Amino acid sequence: MADEEVFPGFWHPNNNEGFSKLPHELIDRLNKIESLSELKIILYIMRHTWGFQEFERGKKITTDEFMHGRKKADGTRMDNGTGLSDWGVKDGIAKALKHGYVLCEIDNRDKGRIRKYYKINIYVDPQ
Repeated sequence: MADEEVFPGFWHPNNNEGFSKLPHELIDRLNKIESLSELKIILYIMRHTWGFQEFERGKKITTDEFMHGRKKADGTRMDNGTGLSDWGVKDGIAKALKHGYVLCEIDNRDKGRIRKYYKINIYVDPQ
C-alpha cells in the first residue's frame, strides 16, 4: 500500500478548458449501469466527443485506443485509455449499446479495415 499513488485532486473549473460536460441524466442513472466497464466506455466516449464540443459526430475509437489511449497523428497517446482489457472493452461497449447510452456507426466499405464511430445517444424531442 505504501507505493499506491494518491490522487492529488481535480483542477478547479475556472473555465471550460480541460473539462467535459457531464449530463445529470448519467448521474441519475448510475444505479442502472451494470458494470464498471460499461461506465468507463460511456465516460471515455463522452470525453472524446463532448469534451471536444463534438456532440453530433461519432468518433472513431479502436479497441486498442479504448484500452491504452487515443493516438495523435504523430502516434503518441493523448490519454491513458480506460485501463480495461480487450474483453472488458468489448463487454462495456456491448452493454452501453444494448442499454442505449451509446450509438455506433459502422463503416465497412473496406472489409479489411472496418471502422466504428461511437457517440453518445442524445435525445431529440420529436416536437
